[in-house]
Formats: sequence, structure tokens, C-alpha cells
Amino acid sequence: MNFNLSRTTIILNNTFEGNNIAYWSPLPNANRVVISNTGYSSSYGARLISLTNADGDAFMNQVISNLTPGSTYNLSAWLKSNLATNTNAFSVSINIRFNYPNGAYTVKSKNVFPNNVWTKYTNTFTVPTTANLQQCIVQIFTYRGQNNVAFVDNIELITPASNFGLMNDTVPKAPTEVFTENFKGVAGSQLSTTKWLVVRKAWGNTYVLNNNGVVPENLELLCNGGLRFHGHGDLYNGPIAGVGNALGNGKVRVGACIATKDYYASGRYEIVAKLTPGMVNAFWTFHYIDDPAYQSGGMKNSEVDFEFPSNNINGSKNVINDCLNNTWGGLCNGVGLTTSGISYNNSLNTTDASQAYHHFMIEWHTGGNGVSPSISWYMDSVLLKQETNSTYIPFRASRFWLGVWYGNSNWITGGNSSVMQYADKYMDVKSVKITPFYEANDIYENETNPATGFDGVTTSYPTFPCNSYLILKNVTNHNQNIQDDYADQLDISQYIIVSPIPATKELNVHITSNSTEDQFMVIELIDLYGRQIKKFTSTNPIDQDLNLDLGTDLAAGHYILKGNTKLGKIFTKKIVIAEK
Repeated sequence: MNFNLSRTTIILNNTFEGNNIAYWSPLPNANRVVISNTGYSSSYGARLISLTNADGDAFMNQVISNLTPGSTYNLSAWLKSNLATNTNAFSVSINIRFNYPNGAYTVKSKNVFPNNVWTKYTNTFTVPTTANLQQCIVQIFTYRGQNNVAFVDNIELITPASNFGLMNDTVPKAPTEVFTENFKGVAGSQLSTTKWLVVRKAWGNTYVLNNNGVVPENLELLCNGGLRFHGHGDLYNGPIAGVGNALGNGKVRVGACIATKDYYASGRYEIVAKLTPGMVNAFWTFHYIDDPAYQSGGMKNSEVDFEFPSNNINGSKNVINDCLNNTWGGLCNGVGLTTSGISYNNSLNTTDASQAYHHFMIEWHTGGNGVSPSISWYMDSVLLKQETNSTYIPFRASRFWLGVWYGNSNWITGGNSSVMQYADKYMDVKSVKITPFYEANDIYENETNPATGFDGVTTSYPTFPCNSYLILKNVTNHNQNIQDDYADQLDISQYIIVSPIPATKELNVHITSNSTEDQFMVIELIDLYGRQIKKFTSTNPIDQDLNLDLGTDLAAGHYILKGNTKLGKIFTKKIVIAEK
């Protein structure tokens, strides 16, 4: 995927990799703001030429949509000049301009004096809450003076982590437990803000000109459990807009993505999903570090991908039943397939991956202490590809992403533009599970901009429209063989009533016996293999009535509810749990 968060923000064409200044307005004219083959992290950047005359200022503007009034942002750019030393004789401003009716405006400026070494400068601002605010404009401005030149690249507009309440601001740490998500909940509850981040951004370098990014409004929680990722094709004309105005229409080619809040390294990553054609469907780990001094390009990219569609093994284009399996080892620039990355086309061995749910799995071994580094990709327990070259195996703990988006249109359509002639399609994800391996080569370190591209407003998280938890379908007495002359006295199953509590995820267990000795101590939920799934312990010594919270992670199926009372009496109930 080559998913570079450091280069992709609300701003379109922020790295000029298309060898043009599309989406930027050059002022006073196109001869004064031009493309340069001197870029910060890649081949191209922008060059602003100032002159000594009265019209010597040079600047570039881009109108920005979807900024939230009252929210704080960081506007940053990498700058350098043609001067060996910093001097007050030549300055550059990183501005955000707020336009109001009748030509009124205000500007929040960051004035700097760059030399000939690439340096990142940041302007932090808060969007006004004034009702008549009409327009926000990002502006890079050079002042007239000495016929000097300013070079600009990697212009970013992000929410700083210090103002991003849903972010972990500390160095990532090894997870303490298995991550599970079945996307179930009660009506009105949200997608978990402790597990997930929702994404609002565009990316893709030159691809950014072909799509309008991803937005949280395209996420939908389902009544029967699951998360739906909507993608809006070329015929969409509804109320949801993307993060830019690509193709002259900011509503088309808009997808949806989420990412884990925490970071995970070696482990087993499992996804149950139903794919859709006409857009990129993807699951991937991702971590990056910006390091200008490191090799060419200066980005250490750690990433393992499942991407659909792909060219299949017979060379046919853009087949949803075939996938790309990619990996970047985190050792050098992730742009393109360098010595740190490799990509494979693989057949999914199915007739149509969009017609049913399938189980996708990545097993990532960072290695150490006798374990060899490797990555294996599976679908429905069938091995698709294994990579064992340690150069291609990342070792940094990463966030786990999943979603749909629009890259290069030829990738998605194979040259057949009718593939994207639809209003709305979607990928459905039923569950996600991450089982850490805790291997010796796992590394936990900060990303350069861990808050880039995420929406920090909790109201952006989707909510359940109805109850999607598991419900009790049936309860029967389960006859346990009790080898005791007093079996009838010990087994009190006939006095136990188990029933669901409406509009909750709970079961009520009640003893109808009038005996004061029949009081709950411990109740276990056991699967048909005899494994304890949950354990409930009474904190009240006189309980004859307990509510058991089953949670949202319980799979549908047959279970045994087994308990004992204060004086050792037992009961067992067979229960059947089904999805609502």
C-alpha cells in the first residue's frame, strides 16, 4: 500500500509528486511558483521566487474544507532557501487565512527565516467559532527583497496529539492481552473509543488527485453485528463529502477506515470480512518514522498488507478474488518497492470473494530466540504466500488498519471505468482478532506523527442503531451424571430459571427454591469442549438472583451454564446463544 501518513493530510497535493502544483493557486503568477526537482523526501517540491520590485512577493494558496470550528490544528511545512545562513533579509510565512463577508479576513502567521538546510516549521492555530466564517485558506508566503528562492515540501495540516483526546501520547507498549472485536453493542452505544481511531484524511502521493480520501461518516455499525465500510463511487450525490475536491467533485471516491488505538508487533491478525469490487479493500499494519538523515527519502516504513483487488496470476486486471500481499521491512524509504519492500499477487481460491464472509489471517513473526522472521498470509486457512527474507520483515509494533479507499483508478478498474459507476458499495467486517506472540525482536517506538489523519471528535464515531448483542434462544435442563445417593438433593437445576434481560447483553439467573441454603456462589459458562468461557462470582452471600453480563465477544452456539451454591448444591443448564 505504501501508506505514508507523514505525507498525507487534509491538504491536497501536499508533496507535489505529480510534478505539478495542482490544487494550489500561484500568485502573482505561475512563473513565480513552480515545480522544483529539489524535494524534501522525494523528487519534487515547490519553488517560490521573490523579486525586489513592488510586486515581488510570491505565494501559493489552497482552500481547505471541513475544518471544525473551535478545534486546534498544526499547519506545518518543510522549508529551505538558497541562502547559506538565516537572515532577516529573507523570510517565509506559513499562514492560515480566515475569510469573512465583504472582503474581511484575519491571518494566523508563522514567520521564519530558512537557510539551505531542510527544516520543518509549524504554525498552531484554532479555527474561529464565528458564525460568518466563509473560507479557510492555507498559504505559503515569501516576501519581496533580494531575488531569493524558497523551497517547500510536505505541507501538513493535522490535529496535534496534545489536543487529541483519543490518542495515546506515550511510547507504545506491548499489549497485555488478546485484542478481540465483534462489533456488537446496545442501541445508541458507539464504536469503542478505547480500541479504535476513526480516520479523516486523503493519501497516496500522485494518487491523491484521483480520490477524496476517507471519512468517519462512511462507517456504519450493523444491527446483526459487524462494521460496514461504505465507498462512494462516481455516481454518488448524497450529503457526505470527502476531505478534498478531487475530480471537481468532493463527494465521489470517498471511503472509510479505522485503526487500532494501540500498537501490536509479532502476532496473528485475523479478520472475518465480505469484500466488494469497485474500490480498494485492505487490512494492514502500519508504522512510520520520518528521518531526513536516513538513506534516500528519509522514511522508515513498516507495513504488512492484504489488498484487494489485484492482478491475478494469469495477468487479468483488477480481480476481487485476487489480492496483493505486501511487506515493507522498516529499513528504508517505503515509496515504491525498494530493497526493504516486496509485493506479490495471489489467487484467493474462491469464485467470488464478495458473495460471502471469509477468514483472512496474517501471521507475523519478527523472530529471535530461535524463531525465524517470517510473514504468512492465509484465507480460510489456506496459505497464500509466505515471506522469509528478513530484509522484508518489519519489527516495529504498528497500528492495525482496515477499510476501503480509492487509489489509482486503473488499479481498481483495470481500464474499465464502468467498474466505478455506482453510488454506494461497501465492505462488511464481522470481527477482528489480534493474538500477540511477544517475540524477542519486537520493537516499540514512537511514530513521527501518531495523531495524523485521525478524527478526535467522539461524535464522529458510529453508533449502533439497535441492539446487536447475542440473545438467549433456548434454555434446557442439562442432566449431569451425579454418582451419589443424594443426587436429587444435590442437583437443583429444576429450581433454576435462566432468561435474557431485554435491551441488554445480560442473562438473569434466578433460584426459585425457598431454601435459604440455596444461594449462589460461583457460576461458570462452559463450551461443549469443557472450556471455561466466563466465570461469575457472587459478591453477596445471600444472592438468589444474579445478572450475568455476556459481553459482546461471545460467539453464537451451545453452552453449559454450571453453578454451585453456598452449601455445595449444583445446577447445570444447557443454553443456546444466537445472533439477533
